[in-house]
Amino acid sequence: MKVVMAGGGTGGHLFPAIAVAEQLKAMDPYAEVTFVGTSRGLEARLIPALGWKLILISAAGVTGVGWVRALRGALELSKGVLQSLRLLRRERPQVVVGSGGYVSVPCVLAAAILRVPILLLEQNLLPGLGNRLLSRLARKVAISFAESDAYLARHKAVLTGNPIRRSLIALEEKKSFRAPFVLFIFGGSQGAHRINQAVVEALPALEKMKGELRLIHQTGENDYPWVSEAYAKAGWSADVRPFFADMATPLGKADLVICRAGATTLAEITACGKAAILIPFPYAAHNHQEINARALERAGGARVLVDRDLRGESLAQAVAEFLENPDRLAAASERNRSQGRPQAALAVARLCLNLAGGVP
Repeated sequence: MKVVMAGGGTGGHLFPAIAVAEQLKAMDPYAEVTFVGTSRGLEARLIPALGWKLILISAAGVTGVGWVRALRGALELSKGVLQSLRLLRRERPQVVVGSGGYVSVPCVLAAAILRVPILLLEQNLLPGLGNRLLSRLARKVAISFAESDAYLARHKAVLTGNPIRRSLIALEEKKSFRAPFVLFIFGGSQGAHRINQAVVEALPALEKMKGELRLIHQTGENDYPWVSEAYAKAGWSADVRPFFADMATPLGKADLVICRAGATTLAEITACGKAAILIPFPYAAHNHQEINARALERAGGARVLVDRDLRGESLAQAVAEFLENPDRLAAASERNRSQGRPQAALAVARLCLNLAGGVP
């Protein structure tokens, strides 16, 4: 079986594709999976490091960027379609999977021209414009929220959940929340400057909990130098890194996470059963991160702090509420675990096989 995975830019689009690729290889060791990305995306350094084949093409955004950049984006898109046509004719995949991001668009369009079966992955409750339009060309759209069906072409959506990597599925449930209490902070694959600022501002207020609190912090490349220095100056022995390629290790240790509310992040923390303080990215298209986060908050698995209310003091107070109430922490963890769909990658891989003419 030959599959092309088109998508990336950020971990939110890339990691679900990796999860499906892992599952396909587990089901069929002879499966050939090729990733398509851009030189600017996370995939450019992560996919080769993981041992997968990567082909780079041109792609750029054309909406919400001003007319000059939109024109350039249209030219990049046209170039990307031509490049995708060449690579699809060469690779001859049985299925093309679009996992989101600018790079998925030219490759999905090329697949439609060549009549290669298309499967889209939609991670968010509110689908983006790209997937709403491309759903008309796809055979199926794997969705993470049942509500997404209303925004897509009719009879295309299949509720699978958002695929997560096999290393995260294998995590064992923490049976107790004993000292040291482990707090894992991450803002996504590129970090989140506002979260980094708030955590550093919260350190004085967290000082009284220092003896029972251990911090693990993914900062992103840009903020790593000053954040690590701030911890050192404050006398905190924290595990601070620009990026964790192996998210299973810090997530496995965590009792509570502080993070954004991208769909892939939420899929991972629910599958792992981690209570969360969610800080939605305020500029996400159609405010989809807050929509995602509120759904988890209503289920009792998270506390939402909107970006405009994010301060060191308010963040420290939210952490203390969980730390000082272990019953609430345990309940939130269990409610998140009940929301998780750890078999999502298997469900999507079966859709790939079905579209390729194999077993469903």
